[in-house]
Formats: sequence, C-alpha cells, structure tokens
Amino acid sequence: MQSSEALFRSVWENSVDGMRLTDENGTIVALNSAYCRLVGMTQEQLEGKPFTVVYAAGADWGLYQALELGLIRGPRLRYPGHALSQTGGHGDLRPLDEAAPCGCHGYLGLLSRTVDGVDEMRRDAQIAWEGLSPVSPYRATMLHTEGISYLVQGDQDRADPILARAFDVATSANALPLAALVLAERCIVAAQRDRWTEVTGLAQRAVALVEAGCFEDYWTSALVYAWAARDALHRRDIPMARYYVGRAARLRPLLTYALPVVSIQALLELTRSYIALADPGGAAAALEQVHDIIQQRPGLGVLPGQAEKLQSRLAKVTATAVGASSLTAAELRLLPLLPTHLSFPEIGERLHLSKNTVKTQAFSVYRKLRVSSRSAAVARMHELGLDTF
Repeated sequence: MQSSEALFRSVWENSVDGMRLTDENGTIVALNSAYCRLVGMTQEQLEGKPFTVVYAAGADWGLYQALELGLIRGPRLRYPGHALSQTGGHGDLRPLDEAAPCGCHGYLGLLSRTVDGVDEMRRDAQIAWEGLSPVSPYRATMLHTEGISYLVQGDQDRADPILARAFDVATSANALPLAALVLAERCIVAAQRDRWTEVTGLAQRAVALVEAGCFEDYWTSALVYAWAARDALHRRDIPMARYYVGRAARLRPLLTYALPVVSIQALLELTRSYIALADPGGAAAALEQVHDIIQQRPGLGVLPGQAEKLQSRLAKVTATAVGASSLTAAELRLLPLLPTHLSFPEIGERLHLSKNTVKTQAFSVYRKLRVSSRSAAVARMHELGLDTF
C-alpha cells in the first residue's frame, strides 16, 4: 500500500497533465500544479470551490439531464448551450431545439477560446458579467474577454479602458496571474500607439506580479515574458531580451488551440523578438505553432494577418534554422524528461507517444542542441538554462 501511494503521489505531482479531485458534491478537494497552470489560477483560489465554478461550461447534455432529474448526485449545472470548457471543450452536444445559452460559458474567457466568432465571444462575456455576483472573482475574467475581443478586431480605443478596468477588478479579487496577463495585453495597445515608455511600465509591473506570486510556469505568463522581451529589445538591452525570450519559450508547450487568442498573441511577440535577435530558427518554430493554432481556430480577427506579415519578414532573413530556439512544442515537452531515469518507452507512456516517436523527437533535440547523446543533451540543457523548464 505504501509503495502504491508513493507511486500515485509521484504521478500526481510530476504529471504534465492537469488533474483534480472532487468530492460527491462536486467540490474540488485536491489538484496538482499542472492543473493550476492550465487554468491560470492558484491552489488557494481553487481548493474548496465547486467544480462548476471552474468548469461552468462544456457540460454533456446527458449529464445535465441526469443531474436535473436527480438520477445522479452532483453540483447543479447551468447548461451553456455552446459546449466549451477550460480544457478546450467538447462537441456541441445540445439538442437541435435547445438554443438558449446561459452566460456561464463565458467563464472560458480566461482561456480566450473562440468557437462562434469574436463577436459571439464578446456577447457571451457581457451576458456572463450581467449574471455574476458583484463579489464574483470571475468578473475580471469577463472584462478581460470583452477587452481582447475588441483588441483582436483591431479596436484599441475600445479595448484599452476595458482592460484597465479588468486589471483593477482582477487585483481586487487577488486574481494576480490574470492581472499580469491583462497588463501584457495593454502592452499591445501601447506599442501600437508608439508609447514605449508606457510599454516599459506595463511590462515591468506584469513581470513583478509574476515573480512575486511565483507564476513563472503559468501559461498566462507567456505573454508577460514575451512583452518583457519586446520592451528590452526596444531599450537595446539584448542580454535581458534573450533572458525573457527564454522564459517565454519554456511556456510554449502550454500555448495551444485551446487557448488560441493569448497563445497566438504570445507566439507573435516571440516571433518578433526572434527576428530582432537574428534568430530565424526560433521565429520559424514559433510561427509554425501559430499556423497550427489558426488551422484549428480560424476566426481570430487580425491575428492571422499579423502572422502572414511576419512570415513574409522571416522569408527575407537568411540564417540557419537549427538551434535550441527552434525546438518544437513537442520537443520542449520532452526536455524535462531527458534528465530522468526513464527510458524512451517509459517516456512514451508518460507523454502518450510511441517509443519511435519519442526516439525521433529526442534525436531532433540532439541535432538542434548540436550534441550526439542523451547525456550530452542534458549537459547542454543545463548550460542553456533549459533544465529548469
């Protein structure tokens, strides 16, 4: 029993997948650090809260009906109509004649996922805001969602005051990972207005929040570090720019189509920094990730156009694309497991990949790190600071 419990705890704490436990009433009683990074919230904010507070959307229609009829015990679900969830969502499982959504699926705004278009995302956030208690911690989430909906459509004048208010509400609710993210969103507005002194202030405040709260591994921090790098480049502080690019790059595996807006925003800023640092390999890898997300989530306003412009800029840069910064998201997920005792088949089980896939990814990592063995790759990772990912 003791060995089984130790194994369970090891898997629980070291898993790259977010996991949580709920009691029979749907209250979250335990969660691992990967889960906190996934939803961009702290353990203190989540433990003891009802599961539906975090996953208010994405409920299967059959589950909703079973709960309503009392066939099973569990928290009451307000079915959102559009099936969305914090982990990326399920299919739209509502009956064809069930068309009236409630505002609770707006909680997804924290992850900035769009399914029915930017206008619909904004409308959902506004509906959710109206239905929330004045003391709800999710009011900041709704303001953030509404703000970035305007930002994605290129309307900075409407986006900025909403994002400023979102920061105040997030700070009051102690939702500090979100507060830092909102400051990074406002960097986009300030830069487009060519107000780089303002960018510096916003970026430095965002980084301070991340570091004070130990949110370095949260997905919400990717955009923070990307803008810290852009600011450092504008101030011609190349060493600091490289440092922040590295911090942002470590979070690339967390940037997926389940979080399309913020993920693409962070990757585009990373791409701009890589180009400025004469690192086309890193820029190409980040842009490839952007295109993968756009294929899954095409309705993202001005973002695809920005990606195309950067692709054109990158085509004019002539240099090798091989290097540590050109590691793909899949290869970055492999890095933390290379220094362990796990064999390739065991790593494959951990990452749900075949042994051959792991082997192919590992050899690609060796080539990009310019080494020929696993032990040499681990040593090079330490030299480059990649072993802290």
